[in-house]
Amino acid sequence: MAIQPSIVGTDLPGYLFLKATQDRQQTAFEKSTEVKRDVETLREKLAQPFKLDELMGDRSLLRPVLQSFGLEEELDKGAFVRRIIQEGPDDPKGFARRLNNADYLELSQAFKADTEGQIRLSHGQIEDIVENYKERAFQIAVGEQDQDMRLALNFEKEVSDLAADSSSDKAFWFKVIGNAPLMEVFKSALIVPDGLANLDVDKQADYLQERAEKVIGDDPRAVLATKEGVETTIRKFLVQNQIANGPSALTPGASALTLLGAGGGLGSQSLFGLLLSNA
Repeated sequence: MAIQPSIVGTDLPGYLFLKATQDRQQTAFEKSTEVKRDVETLREKLAQPFKLDELMGDRSLLRPVLQSFGLEEELDKGAFVRRIIQEGPDDPKGFARRLNNADYLELSQAFKADTEGQIRLSHGQIEDIVENYKERAFQIAVGEQDQDMRLALNFEKEVSDLAADSSSDKAFWFKVIGNAPLMEVFKSALIVPDGLANLDVDKQADYLQERAEKVIGDDPRAVLATKEGVETTIRKFLVQNQIANGPSALTPGASALTLLGAGGGLGSQSLFGLLLSNA
């Protein structure tokens, strides 16, 4: 069994602790027997040419491969995964492109077969898959204790590349809408109403752009392409969740809030928001 990450606290305080200890914790996590075994499997089995049937028939390989691309939930959807890879990334009407999710497209690109039906990965591609697997495995382990922490780590990994690679603001928001974990972060950070998903996708993208301009900055896509912009958005996401959940014993000033909650004057929820604004 993999070593479980240590998380102290929830929401923003917990995230700050996790980030401060992440390098040390990730190193220890990667030394776990389970993680080392998966890494060895990836390096050994992907180093030789193979056919799609071999990949699909080897669960010990398919599981860490899908995990590397953030698609671990598709492990039991064999026909679905096969079609993504089989149709490839080049046809604009192909399955991978129509799904409007960069993870599916990247999987189909990496495992595109040659004219002989063989899948051949370079050493660099294999190492990228291994590194992505280790990051994703750590995120999953974090999520087993706190899903918001996992969403924050995933957001940190994915959103900057998505912002930098998108051809326009609307194209960026289309990709976000098609990516449930990223959308979950933006819904809280931008304070998006629950009914947004009922709108036409064009109107959803326009609304998200408008909200992001108010909350993140005049050019949100440019801001999100920077480390500082990503960190600020994650903080907003966690703070909004913390406000929604109410103060805990680990919230700075929580003992004072408990005392004030029974008295008059500034309400505890208002003071809680004031404290968090300085976090």
